[in-house]
Amino acid sequence: MMTESHQNQTLLINFHAHLYRALMSRLRYGHEIDLNRALNPCDKDYLFLIQETLKRLSDEEQRLLRNDFLMPSSRNWWMNYYSKSTYYRLRYLAMSRFLHCLHHEKMV
Repeated sequence: MMTESHQNQTLLINFHAHLYRALMSRLRYGHEIDLNRALNPCDKDYLFLIQETLKRLSDEEQRLLRNDFLMPSSRNWWMNYYSKSTYYRLRYLAMSRFLHCLHHEKMV
């Protein structure tokens, strides 16, 4: 059973992931049209913040977040790497660490 804290984390991660995917899509489309109009400075800063936050995570944490949220791959991609319980435990830890780094640590 998912706790309220876990539900809140999932909602927040989904929010960031949706925004990230939308901006990345506009950026890719902008290369075809006009890069200067594809993203405003705030959007570019946001993408930079997400990318810098990901750099602070382990490769495993990055893989979990990218495959589940930022650039979703097949639904059961994790089955080649983890047991079900390990996957959910590591996913929860990756989400917690990502949100902590994103919202609580200053980016240098």
